[in-house]
Amino acid sequence: MAVFEAQVTRAARRLSGLRVPNRARGVVGVYDVADDWTPIYDRTELAGFYVAIGASGNQFKNAPVVGRLMAALVDQVEAGADHDREPVRYRGPHTGLDIDPGSFSRSGRATPAAPARCWADPRAVYLGRAGGDRSGGDDMADGGLQSIVEEFAERLRRSVAIDDPSIRLLAASRHFGDEDQVRVGSVLNRAVDPELADRVLSLGIAGWAAPGVTTVEGALPRLCVPVRCNGMLLGYLWLIDEFADRETTAAAEAAATAGTVLYRRLLLHERWKARQEGILRELVSSDAAVRAQAVEDLLAEKLVRRRLHAVHRARRVVPGHAHDVGSATGRLRGRDRARHPHDG
Repeated sequence: MAVFEAQVTRAARRLSGLRVPNRARGVVGVYDVADDWTPIYDRTELAGFYVAIGASGNQFKNAPVVGRLMAALVDQVEAGADHDREPVRYRGPHTGLDIDPGSFSRSGRATPAAPARCWADPRAVYLGRAGGDRSGGDDMADGGLQSIVEEFAERLRRSVAIDDPSIRLLAASRHFGDEDQVRVGSVLNRAVDPELADRVLSLGIAGWAAPGVTTVEGALPRLCVPVRCNGMLLGYLWLIDEFADRETTAAAEAAATAGTVLYRRLLLHERWKARQEGILRELVSSDAAVRAQAVEDLLAEKLVRRRLHAVHRARRVVPGHAHDVGSATGRLRGRDRARHPHDG
């Protein structure tokens, strides 16, 4: 109740004509967000069915361009384009920048704008959607990495972003008027041009132990702050253009906090990976009880669906006795129903 009263009081101060209710009431809805806070703009396995989902609140202001992007996607796929193999392209009519819809794929695969090299780094597995990994603890969804970026940006009133070690976007604040085309393209495509990324990495930023300034052709100068934890490079925090000493110090503090979040996610991923490998070893155990428990563990931890499997059996039928085929099939089906009565 205290939170409600505080919020309506703030609203009443801003909007003098707003009527303040005597009791708490309102409308509650589902917060539509993907597990990694990257929306999904894509086709589906069902022919003719397309989705623009998981956008949370931050994509509301992008609705017009998302509508045009989806229209282009639908037109090209319905005309025969294979979006899964070669993602379609869309050019923003006002900025003239290319947007890669493949960056918002349902499968989260690498695309020409977000090349496979970024997934070659083992640390990239826990940073993105790679393979649908759920082990990261969903730091962005629970207010971790994204909150760090947003709160820091609001405090400085400056655009802030955090990339992974391969210069692939992990979290970004809203724009504050200091953005350049590189930042706009990065937010739209979740990655920068591969050649630009290579030029930035060639500056040796992976070995930096303290904040420094990067200057490359085609982009404004940036303050680059390595994001580390326990000596491990986990990414980079970026500020654009000019920076005061106090902002550099604050950026280093924010990067240290982000490093803790990402390192925790890495540990959780490693633990999850070890658990998966252990279950796989138990599945091929010579002990039937161990194998049975491994199957239950797979289902309990939702690594597979209960019905997502097929059983194949073979029975030798004597040539010349065709009637035996039907009776043998019937016996096998009856035996299978007895083992799996709920599978239909």
